[in-house]
Amino acid sequence: MTELQERLDDVSRKTLLACVEWAHVQAGLKTGSLKFAKLDEFNAFIESFNFNDYPAHLLLPFGSKMVFLNGRIKTLMPLQGWIFTRIPQETNDFRSRKVEETYLQPMRKYAKDFFRNLLDCNIIDQEETPVNISIQPEYAFLASGLFGVSYNADIHVLEQVY
Repeated sequence: MTELQERLDDVSRKTLLACVEWAHVQAGLKTGSLKFAKLDEFNAFIESFNFNDYPAHLLLPFGSKMVFLNGRIKTLMPLQGWIFTRIPQETNDFRSRKVEETYLQPMRKYAKDFFRNLLDCNIIDQEETPVNISIQPEYAFLASGLFGVSYNADIHVLEQVY
């Protein structure tokens, strides 16, 4: 077990940030490949990634909407992010089957595994079902040779019980 996994298990995943970090590692993504940034900030430092840093996971800083209900604070946290990898060569045919099989499908699996693990955290409100998650192929970073998926999800979190 890595030091990060031990630390995350130790805090019992009591915050959404701890849950996100734990789910990221459990999905099989590299520990250092989770970055938090606004998209314009990410575009500024995208070239600073080492090829070994991929697949990378970019998560936009998340806000929250809260409601006090039956002695509990229930929070809705919209998550938006990207999981992508750098391709080792230039491609003119980014809609080819090879790109889908080699680059997009593995990133889609990472995203699904990330959410499967995230929804197992003990702070996720199990009364709010279903959780709608959208995972889409992403071509926004073609100039940098990146392929992957973007995701959006509204996660219901139990923050406090009074």
